[in-house]
Amino acid sequence: ELVERIEVIRGPQGAALYGSDAISGVINIVSRHEGTAPDGAQTHMRSTFGTSATHYGSGNAAMQDHAITFRTGSNLRSGGVTIGGATAGPYIPNAHSREFRTLGDVRVIGPRVSYTGTGRFVAKSAGVPVNPLLAGVTGSEIESDDDPQQLRMYAAGGTVSYARDSRWTYTLTGGLDGYSLSNVSTEHTPVPSVADTALRAASGSALRGIVRLSAITHVGSPDRVGANLTFGAEQSTLWDRTLRVFDDDSGDDDEFVRGRSRNTGILAQTTVTFRNTAFLTAGARQERVDYTRGETHGAFLPMVGLSVVRDYEGFSAKWRAAYGRGIRAPRSSMHLATREPRRTISNNGLMPEEHGGLERGLDLRAGRALGVHLTSFDETVSGLIQTVTVDNPIEGSSGPSRSSWYQFQNVGEIGNRGLESQAVFATGSLRISGAATFLGSRVLRVHDEYSGDL
Repeated sequence: ELVERIEVIRGPQGAALYGSDAISGVINIVSRHEGTAPDGAQTHMRSTFGTSATHYGSGNAAMQDHAITFRTGSNLRSGGVTIGGATAGPYIPNAHSREFRTLGDVRVIGPRVSYTGTGRFVAKSAGVPVNPLLAGVTGSEIESDDDPQQLRMYAAGGTVSYARDSRWTYTLTGGLDGYSLSNVSTEHTPVPSVADTALRAASGSALRGIVRLSAITHVGSPDRVGANLTFGAEQSTLWDRTLRVFDDDSGDDDEFVRGRSRNTGILAQTTVTFRNTAFLTAGARQERVDYTRGETHGAFLPMVGLSVVRDYEGFSAKWRAAYGRGIRAPRSSMHLATREPRRTISNNGLMPEEHGGLERGLDLRAGRALGVHLTSFDETVSGLIQTVTVDNPIEGSSGPSRSSWYQFQNVGEIGNRGLESQAVFATGSLRISGAATFLGSRVLRVHDEYSGDL
């Protein structure tokens, strides 16, 4: 109800437009902003009720989820808001949750200026249950936490576009996106999972702010030769506050570690159309990444893509190829969320991760009945960051410490080759689809200072 379309850019090609966090691809979710029926307003309500019971609970636990969506306006001026909430009762002791969510959007289109805005807020709290199977085995050694786990997520942003004339359009986009996560309990299982690691490491809060300015112009005609030119500049800053999960000698008793990372990029991109048959896309971005701990990094991120489409009677074929390069800084939202919650030794010589290579594809369609899609890729990933077990750094220690020590290290260079295939057949009410992927991944070389398993 709230999404108009979802755009996907595969591989590192999206980094030329979206920056260092787009090293492996981009998923762009475009919200709906259209108006409603001629009466000018529309309301949609949904409610779900149910119960859940287990052998370990005191009875039936109530489950419910409610939402209401209201939209009003026309295609030139529209707005909408969705408000929802959900609760889940204790199907096992302390396994209860409460959730509130709201999402709003607005759009105003004038003769030369248009504005779209969106806001989102989600609040959720959940109890800290004890696994009843483990409790039965260990007795009183495992105790539940009376304080709930709490999550808050929020975002607000807007885009203003100004069309000076029929050829130039200027766009300014700005927004904030943040979260806070507290009292995450992952201590009640004998073997921590990857999800436990991510939640434990993300405890705290983070806020990302971004400002992007772009200018777009059109030249020529798509029926013959035409082109779109895009020029832009972007600045984003990430402030984070995460649990202190490493030991140091700073004497700081603060439970949290505070950091900041900043990305600055300038970009240029063009899409050239030849008689609506061949399409050439080329672009480049100069990126600069700096953060509170570690070196400042700069990178040149190119991208080029070509596709040729031919239509025949009842049949069409599309050939495509693309090359791109992307990076991810050692300190990014990705690494903040997957850090190991153990004693970690800092590595100030950590280099960014890099991803680059070539992708080729063929798409065949026979009317509306059959579609076949093939994509092959040959890409290289270098500098992947891995958590490595290191020797006990405590001076004078004669054996292993009580807890293991870890360090982020660059692995080296890895080559990935593969083929992805997909086919869809549809006739009447019958639809059959299938897919197959063949992948080979090989370590080509390791970094000189890497000391891990590879």
